[in-house]
Amino acid sequence: MVGVELSERMGVDCSEQVGVIIGIRIDIVTQAVRLCLVPTVLSLLGNRVVIYPNDHRPAHVHVIGGGNEAVFDLRCPSGPPELRENYGFSRRALRQLEAELTDEIALLCGEWSRIHG
Repeated sequence: MVGVELSERMGVDCSEQVGVIIGIRIDIVTQAVRLCLVPTVLSLLGNRVVIYPNDHRPAHVHVIGGGNEAVFDLRCPSGPPELRENYGFSRRALRQLEAELTDEIALLCGEWSRIHG
């Protein structure tokens, strides 16, 4: 799954050229373009789990939602994921996210390998 599914739910057609979107502030256009380009590998508890194509090692994911972002090192191949950075998620939400990421560790490590080789 790529950010296309989420962008469609937001009313953004990733097949459109950005130049034809008129009357929208540039930051909104930029956000729409990012949704089309950033691989969303999973949706957890209403948050997007993304892997940026040009990101650095070690294998990790960004969990984004509700104006918050957290970064978890995956510790592939078998985890468990470890919180590296948090910008706004509550401790309770982080525990829930970590548990969900642990359940999906094989999928996430596979996606990291697919995207980064």
